[in-house]
Amino acid sequence: MGRPSTASPQDGGRRLQPRVAGSGRETLYRWRDLPYNSARGSEKSGPTVRGSPMKKIALVMVAVLAMAAMTVRSASKPTGSIKVPARLLLELKIGGKPVLVPSGTECPMAAGTYAPDSITARAEGEEVGGKRDIWSITSRGPFGKRAQIEIKDGATTTIDAGPPFVLNVAVSKAQNTPQGKVVRINLQVLGRVGEVYALNTLRKGRTVAPAPQVEVLDEKGTSLAKGNFEYG
Repeated sequence: MGRPSTASPQDGGRRLQPRVAGSGRETLYRWRDLPYNSARGSEKSGPTVRGSPMKKIALVMVAVLAMAAMTVRSASKPTGSIKVPARLLLELKIGGKPVLVPSGTECPMAAGTYAPDSITARAEGEEVGGKRDIWSITSRGPFGKRAQIEIKDGATTTIDAGPPFVLNVAVSKAQNTPQGKVVRINLQVLGRVGEVYALNTLRKGRTVAPAPQVEVLDEKGTSLAKGNFEYG
């Protein structure tokens, strides 16, 4: 084969084979079919497509440098980790929204102070028919000693909440009402760090457990009144 002709597409020499791209208004030529720059007549220059090649290279370099700077900033940001036991579900308030933290594993987090949105304690019930129901109860505050969760740089924060539970009963003084004297009895479930769990979140599987019962006895053990606690 002979050497490619340097004749322009308009004369009798070897003609370029264009490939049409996009809408058809723009024609792209293969590099090997262009022994010269048709605009300047230089054999050392390649084809110029969609703007200056130097401008494109400059834009690419700017993008690469920006990404490198972001990587350096991210790598230098103080980072710790949080560990939530498998028996707990923890949601943190991040950006005004609840974010679930993975349980049963150590999870890296940016160092800082976080506030919990909810803490759910879980436990397996007795095996019935080869299956075990999961019991759960949720605290939405107050969170006691876990009102704030601090993540320190290079350190692991382990969440200690949930059982053993303590039942706290608060009894108000008798008040006169049209129905007679009324005594209010409030029942709270407290976790190990003082977090308060709501009774109406106690579930067996997906079913809300019935409200607990209460009975009032005198000093001799005689039943004076009994009933169910009311949610709400």
